[in-house]
Amino acid sequence: HDSLGYREKHCLQTHRQATTMQIIKQIKLKKYFYVLRPILACYWILAKKTPPPMTFQLLVDECLPQSLQATVTTLLTQKMQTSETGCQPHIGSLDCYIEEQLSFLKAVASQLPPPPQKGWTELNQLFCRLIGFEG
Repeated sequence: HDSLGYREKHCLQTHRQATTMQIIKQIKLKKYFYVLRPILACYWILAKKTPPPMTFQLLVDECLPQSLQATVTTLLTQKMQTSETGCQPHIGSLDCYIEEQLSFLKAVASQLPPPPQKGWTELNQLFCRLIGFEG
């Protein structure tokens, strides 16, 4: 399905902030989720060839390695109990996972064909017929 390539590329573009995450000593809890969700969504798309679910927990259950699920669940609990600006030190195992997955998914995205270009000709013709213009 041609639109899957577009979705995968879009997911990759939404998490470019991961690079800046590594420079900062303390990280806002929500930043991990801003980066993890698109990574997990890409894996969902690759595995299931369908749009990813909105439910983050389902992405975690289906796409995150078992070894990191407890860490992410704890992080999610902490995020719910703190303010929007809640911070913590980096989690090495999660940072490593993110870095590895970004490299892998960038390589996958670079192999995908560009999204199909849809022309406006048919739509313009329909519009002209609907308004009674025969140009």
